[in-house]
Amino acid sequence: MGKVFADGAEASSKSSRYGIGVTKALKLGNSGTVNIGFFYEAGDLSKSPRMSTIIPEIATKIK
Repeated sequence: MGKVFADGAEASSKSSRYGIGVTKALKLGNSGTVNIGFFYEAGDLSKSPRMSTIIPEIATKIK
């Protein structure tokens, strides 16, 4: 989780009455990307987020 915070680029963020969801993308060289979603309950960005989703995007070559 620390590597995503340090190296990941913010892909999107959404807020609701329950909190704030932030998605970060971490490139894996030429292999693809991993998107990881974090949720900040009640919108409190000073607390540690809960990891809510992990979405791998694998790059493949089509011949």
